[in-house]
Amino acid sequence: MGNINILPIECDSLYYLYDCMDRSLYPCSNKIYNQLSDKLKNSDIDINKIKQLSHYKGKGDDTLSLYKYPEVTQKMVLKSLSLTPQIVLEVTHNCNLSSTYCCYGKYYNIRKSITKTKVNIVECLETLIDQRNKNEIKADLHISFYGGEPLLRFDLISDCVKLVRKKLPDVNITFGMTTNGLLLSKHLDYLIENDFTLLISIDGNRGNNIYRIKKDGTESFEQVRDNIDTIYKKYPSYFKSNVFFSTVLHNKNNYIDVMDFISRWKKTPIFSFIATSNAKDINNTFFREMTTLHTYSEAELEYIRKEYPDAYRSFIPEFSCNITSLQMVDNNQVADLRKTIEGEKMYYPGNSCFLFASRVFVTNSGILYTCEKVPDKYKFGMIKDKKIIIYTKRINKYYKSIINIFHNNCPACYQRRTCHKCFFAENEDVINKRCICDGVKALNDISKKL
Repeated sequence: MGNINILPIECDSLYYLYDCMDRSLYPCSNKIYNQLSDKLKNSDIDINKIKQLSHYKGKGDDTLSLYKYPEVTQKMVLKSLSLTPQIVLEVTHNCNLSSTYCCYGKYYNIRKSITKTKVNIVECLETLIDQRNKNEIKADLHISFYGGEPLLRFDLISDCVKLVRKKLPDVNITFGMTTNGLLLSKHLDYLIENDFTLLISIDGNRGNNIYRIKKDGTESFEQVRDNIDTIYKKYPSYFKSNVFFSTVLHNKNNYIDVMDFISRWKKTPIFSFIATSNAKDINNTFFREMTTLHTYSEAELEYIRKEYPDAYRSFIPEFSCNITSLQMVDNNQVADLRKTIEGEKMYYPGNSCFLFASRVFVTNSGILYTCEKVPDKYKFGMIKDKKIIIYTKRINKYYKSIINIFHNNCPACYQRRTCHKCFFAENEDVINKRCICDGVKALNDISKKL
């Protein structure tokens, strides 16, 4: 088929570019599809062979018609809890920072109904481990600690570590936490001794960190930077394998500022944006200003591509959109679900996973969520008096609503098979159709690549 590596594909009235090198399909517009098709007509490519690729869709291509929903039972959820590869424990709501854009701050509705009733988080962990041992699960397990700032409750962290090592002696256990880095020097020896993975939040240089302030209004940058430098210089092996960074992009920073600073530690951070989902008033003047991002010139894009290729790949996420990565319930963890619909695989819309298939988030009130990013209304169970209570009626209600919303909102979306939205974490975006990309930026990037 000559030297052509990119081929246009029409599938179910949607258009894609087929990459012959990695056998992936990328969404595109009919305009791009027609332009490339016209070029191929004037070449030595056999257009009939290209048309044959349209049979790719096969029996299961129309994923919207394949969305299936089995009635969830308590047994299914408990089994999923037993198999979950990660337990995230909220050890405190308190924090020694008062970050302007914090998801628990004044601009958000996420878990605002914090109950005054607190539980013994160590006891909650023990209950989950007992459930796991009851089902004789020996798979690897990762325990993460979350806050607030988790190191404010170092006592609970150390108690949990002791418990897990005692109750699961034959299981490969790893530990991690998301931290603002202020207390790292105080507990560093313990964290290294227990091989903790650290995800440290930092937004770049001093000026970039303007929103990450302490309770008294002073900046946190210098203390966090010095703590990171200590680990980098004194424990280089640990730093290389266990220390990672999380950066929020806003109007006071950009990819170049962040990378020029963080590259001193030979790391590329995980970039994210200030969440608009669950925000109380996205039209608030200051909030809109804070979420307005830097516009990059062609020269700046070329600088990022050349100097920081890893950051560039995250900067242009459209290139990683792979049509073969359908979100399917098709793994050992939820095998029981497949059996409920004989002969058919089940597809869940967007990037939502089945309950606790990826992780379980336990608040310090004992409430069970699918992860730490979801709002208060998506509580699907709780641990009380060493018993796991599952809200099956609520679970079934919400899963049915997910299917209905995606059926109504997403049939025409060109990313319907590669959607990265999680309904539970970003439900307002899905319901209000803010998530549907017009594709302009993606198509421009694909045109340049071609």
